[in-house]
Amino acid sequence: MALTIKNKIDIGPGQAWANVCWVFIFAAMGLAIFPLSASFSRREQVSSFLTADPQIVRIDAPRPGRIQRIAVREGQGVKRGEILISVDPDPVLVSGKPAAQAELERLKVTEQELQNRVQSIGSQITLKGEELADRIDAVTDAR
Repeated sequence: MALTIKNKIDIGPGQAWANVCWVFIFAAMGLAIFPLSASFSRREQVSSFLTADPQIVRIDAPRPGRIQRIAVREGQGVKRGEILISVDPDPVLVSGKPAAQAELERLKVTEQELQNRVQSIGSQITLKGEELADRIDAVTDAR
């Protein structure tokens, strides 16, 4: 038994473009849905306590900050001095001082520099004033 097609399907140029458009539409939908289905990590700020089953172990970071990386897994044995957690320094702190204190110190240094400049300019103005007075006297004496 042979299969025969009674009606011939003819795809014209307009229909070919429509098919191409549908392919692009489905591809764009797939690209839009892909990021929505992915899982993302997030940063959390936590206190410095790590709870073990039989006891509580206190972990202190040298500076406040956010956890960047946890180097151990739950149930993993660790030794004294082993790195457990990497902490990003808190951006509020600058070289161990609160940022506001560091900014205040920087502003005090800037204020001193500006006062020195004002004194220097004041002495220059005085010299120029004296020089101008001498010129005026010289001109009036020449008349």
